[in-house]
Amino acid sequence: MKKYQLPEFLVGVITQERYERWLQRKSIAHVRRDQRRGNPSARNVEYKIAIHDAILQSEGLDAYTKERLDWSLLGKWNNEHAKKRGRHHKREFYRLPS
Repeated sequence: MKKYQLPEFLVGVITQERYERWLQRKSIAHVRRDQRRGNPSARNVEYKIAIHDAILQSEGLDAYTKERLDWSLLGKWNNEHAKKRGRHHKREFYRLPS
């Protein structure tokens, strides 16, 4: 069993590898942000655990709206398309987990 096992509600939606890659990238982004804000003790493993636990507790729903998040959108954001299409591109990704 993996340390960051793919949540049950994501089985068949994304792969374990894709989930782990996303989790790694999100935790690194948070660590960098917090270290720039003056928290030198921010560590990647702690953020990965916290993010993974939050995902499990969410059961795939947005914490505020309770809408189902679209995990199939992971890795599909394109900055060039976003620049060209603006809000139209963003609208397609409003249910992207972040």
